[in-house]
Amino acid sequence: MCKCKMFFGLLLLAAGILFAMKDLGAAAWWGLSWYTVAFILFGIKKMGCCCCKDCQVEVKSKKKK
Repeated sequence: MCKCKMFFGLLLLAAGILFAMKDLGAAAWWGLSWYTVAFILFGIKKMGCCCCKDCQVEVKSKKKK
């Protein structure tokens, strides 16, 4: 498994935990909406995949097929 995919999974988990804490009232400081966090996370994912050598190898092998 590619390291950037694992990192993105951890970011999704962290965002989910923060939203759960907000819903439970434990994180009143977390005032971001879900779509803002989604755009940030997918931007980070795209940047990570552009820099990750494993992801670039996967993309090149898919284009050859």
